[in-house]
Amino acid sequence: IYSAKSEKRYQRIGGKWIVEKTVFRGQWGIDQDAYGRLYYHHNSAIVQGDAWQPSYLPLASQLLSDSIKESFGKNLVDNKVYPRVNTYVNRGYEEKVLNADGKLSSATGTCGLTVYDGDQMPASYKGNVFSPEPCGQLIKRVVLAQSTDSVVATLPYVG
Repeated sequence: IYSAKSEKRYQRIGGKWIVEKTVFRGQWGIDQDAYGRLYYHHNSAIVQGDAWQPSYLPLASQLLSDSIKESFGKNLVDNKVYPRVNTYVNRGYEEKVLNADGKLSSATGTCGLTVYDGDQMPASYKGNVFSPEPCGQLIKRVVLAQSTDSVVATLPYVG
């Protein structure tokens, strides 16, 4: 079990809970894709993710040194948002948080992302990340091009 905002993972082995140290991931949500890679975010990031399954990290760190950790937690897409309205804005007093129209320009409150793995929406949505941004009253969709050894994230819409 991995959780956001934590450097620990939990595993039940032989009737006992084992706690191990892992990479700190995100703040307000965590999910995984069909390959077991973890996706997460903090309030100013649409989606961050790991290049490999989390079970690969301990082995990779031993073989390739701790510099392998730099490939974890990267922003996968631009954090720009295009809200229609703003009812409230997180950090609206900071420079460049609002655009010239007074609307949110980048994510400031993302939470609870999910990697869609259902069958109730079009097949093209399967494996996509949906990341809510309540400050801009929107949800960002991120398309993941997945394979067993990498992930590439793109935004399906311009503006």
